[in-house]
Amino acid sequence: MSLTLPVPRAAAAALLLEILGALAVLFFLGAQIQAVPQVPLVTSVTLQPAEVQPVPKVPNPPVPKPIPVHKVSRAEPSQPVKQEPAHETVQKALPVSSEPPPKIVQAATAVPTPPVSTEISMSFQSRVRAAVQDAVVYPMAARASHLSGQTRVGFTYLDGRASDIKVLVSSGSTLLDQAAMIAVRAANYPLTDKEYRGRLLTFQLWVRFLLREDQE
Repeated sequence: MSLTLPVPRAAAAALLLEILGALAVLFFLGAQIQAVPQVPLVTSVTLQPAEVQPVPKVPNPPVPKPIPVHKVSRAEPSQPVKQEPAHETVQKALPVSSEPPPKIVQAATAVPTPPVSTEISMSFQSRVRAAVQDAVVYPMAARASHLSGQTRVGFTYLDGRASDIKVLVSSGSTLLDQAAMIAVRAANYPLTDKEYRGRLLTFQLWVRFLLREDQE
């Protein structure tokens, strides 16, 4: 047993109208599509070359004719050739300089300084002092003036030679001081001991000037 639902008539009529409207629209669109003219497609394009206009030729200017030049030849006088004598030397005068020639300075050779010895034995000092005292020459002027005294002198000693002699304490008389320095320079020193050979020794000693009455 089947049941059939009743369809309202108003709804069926509305559905039928929609279907008819859709068919009318489709029919109108189909007619418009057929009315549009079809444009043929371009399949090939042919290019034509541009016309090239010929360039007018410019005539070359006429070349001027060369003017003939008449050359005049002059006979040059022949010059005698000077013959120089063989093995002849030509000396050129050198400029004379007013400046004096440079001086040649020779480097002085350095003399090694001997070592200085400060410790001297008493025996060697007494021998050196005796040698200086034996070399004393009493000045006649000082003896006539009855001048006496003692001068302390200092000097350096190297293998029997005295140098750098100077008065440390004056006797009060220039004659006696000079005589003391002369005695140090002229003394006949003893033979230097082995331990002092080649060494620079420093001495300070008294040089006495005594008259006979002073010695008594």
